[in-house]
Amino acid sequence: DEVDHFNFWAKREGIEVDRPNSMNDYGVVLNDIGFLPAMDRAMAAVVGPLARQLLPEVLHQAEFGSQHSFIVRYAAGEDLDLKPHADDSDITLNVCLGHEFEGASLYFHKPQLCVEREESEFLYPHPQNCPHCVIHYKHRPGMAVLHRGAQVHGVQPLAGGERLDL
Repeated sequence: DEVDHFNFWAKREGIEVDRPNSMNDYGVVLNDIGFLPAMDRAMAAVVGPLARQLLPEVLHQAEFGSQHSFIVRYAAGEDLDLKPHADDSDITLNVCLGHEFEGASLYFHKPQLCVEREESEFLYPHPQNCPHCVIHYKHRPGMAVLHRGAQVHGVQPLAGGERLDL
């Protein structure tokens, strides 16, 4: 709700809002609206310990150097999917905040240990029979996925409803 209030206020006041990334047109960077201290605490208390246990080869240091926290929305007439990509991060935590929705499942490609990726991994629209996909995950409100930022992933098209992700 707070993100909707912020977006409504910014539109009414004619204030341009920085979007989370180049692929999402509907969302807000939480650090930009006063949530940086809260997100830093969450990273230190929850995400850091989880990442050090589950992905120790990725997160060696005791603390994060930085974080980029944002909320994105998938809804009819807005963003419906997210094309295959790798994040510019060591790790990514994706938390489904809600609401009721159909479709919009996450998919993950095989992890690559080398830096070079195949061009076919980034085809868009994402092919139904993608030879690179190894995981399809139906996100649900209240659930989270922690993964390497470098792992190619994306979101299948939303079929109905509205999905919010942190």
